[in-house]
Amino acid sequence: MIRTFVMAVFVCLASGASAYAQYNDEIVVTGSRLERFASDTVPTVSLIRNADFVLISYDFVCDTRDRAQRRRELTRTLEGLIASARRRNDIELSTLVEYEDDYDTLYFPKPYEAVDEESFTPQYGRSDTSVQSVVVKTPVKESGDSLEAAAARIEDFVKALKLEGRTLAEQKGDTQLSIVNVERYRTQLTAEIRADAQQQSEALGASETAISGLEQVVRWERTGPLALKIYIPYKFAFKIGG
Repeated sequence: MIRTFVMAVFVCLASGASAYAQYNDEIVVTGSRLERFASDTVPTVSLIRNADFVLISYDFVCDTRDRAQRRRELTRTLEGLIASARRRNDIELSTLVEYEDDYDTLYFPKPYEAVDEESFTPQYGRSDTSVQSVVVKTPVKESGDSLEAAAARIEDFVKALKLEGRTLAEQKGDTQLSIVNVERYRTQLTAEIRADAQQQSEALGASETAISGLEQVVRWERTGPLALKIYIPYKFAFKIGG
């Protein structure tokens, strides 16, 4: 007999769990593992999957002295950026929404679909320079893709843009990954965990097997340039004999 014990709480994410539901559940992969999962022991049953997107952040910067002209140049550049992305099936644009709690700072990509001049910010506090940050994304191909190839798609796209006036596109930070709706792997993980429990129970001759931890959120650990290990930190308990 296999028993599954489900607790009433989802541990480790606390209020951050609700943040997962934002923006189609896409979240930027920061570091090898979120701090809230640092104490996890990754169990035997896990899935290796590629991330869904590769991302590069850019600052679109214009330092034309006249404010009205500067905003026009930046706006036209960004309108061209949006139009160019819409003509591609391998490029998407986002801005990042930040969520911070006691454990981590989480970033959720939000589609960037229209220019809002009110979102322009000064660069380094300079009132004569306007900046708009945009994340340029490309989906990871099902086969034969690499981090370098994906980054090249993004870089080539940005290099081909027409930059108006004194506008520049400046890469900001390192290439990043994102994953969409990591909870979609729960059904497969749960099935494989139960199958492993059954196999181990039969090998041990156990009269009862208990599985705990399946109520916890599905989580990831980065294991390669594109690869993520997807897992739930479950535990088995076996009763041997009558």
